[in-house]
Amino acid sequence: MRTALTVAALSLFLAGAPAFLGEHAIAGENGEAKKEQKDPNRKVCKRVRVTGSRIKEKICRRQKDWDYIAEESQETLRQQRDSRSMTAGGGDG
Repeated sequence: MRTALTVAALSLFLAGAPAFLGEHAIAGENGEAKKEQKDPNRKVCKRVRVTGSRIKEKICRRQKDWDYIAEESQETLRQQRDSRSMTAGGGDG
């Protein structure tokens, strides 16, 4: 029931959005709306769970900093996975 109400409210909002925001803001005719979403210097705040605590802390950084952190985390995981597969997978002797 709650999901149905959420879907209904969202569809009503989206139906009226072009009237409030202007058609170009949604369609991206002039490209400005897309630029704002992809701006690497915009401030993005996230609620992050701190190790050893159940309380989430609000951390604000630039989008490019969040992207860098995500890429570094992925690279670290790749390196760990590769080093494990080399030692566990089989050696020459």
